[in-house]
Amino acid sequence: MYFLFNVCLNCGEYRVDKYVEVKAGSSYALCPVCGYGHPFLRMPLFVVTGASGSGKTACVHALSSQTRDFVVMETDILWDERYNTPDSNFREYREMWLRIAKNITQCGKPVILCGTAMPEQIEPCLERRYFSDVFYLALVCSDDALIARLKNRPS
Repeated sequence: MYFLFNVCLNCGEYRVDKYVEVKAGSSYALCPVCGYGHPFLRMPLFVVTGASGSGKTACVHALSSQTRDFVVMETDILWDERYNTPDSNFREYREMWLRIAKNITQCGKPVILCGTAMPEQIEPCLERRYFSDVFYLALVCSDDALIARLKNRPS
């Protein structure tokens, strides 16, 4: 299913700031220009986070080999220096990933995002409104294990 979600099917306007309305168990994205209610699947989002070397990639790799019920995305694949914006808490980068995940969920599968992300970077995003819930799994390990893992990585 192809889903260009931010374009209104009624007036054609590209708007990220649609209003979300839930009525009788169905979700609609309301165009702020014409008011058209675009039905959509409002699914949960899963975020696997933690420090570099904490085991995020190994965890989601193991999970993705066990089930095809989720779409697993490694958020580092789209990193570019233009997103290195700590002053905005990396907002543009987080919005982009939530927009990608939102569109993927319209195929009926929830998304697991794997990468270093904090709730305060995700929750304020405009795209957050399209998910019923966001569940965070923060992986941790001992300092010794973390140091050993980082030292064993290729340079």
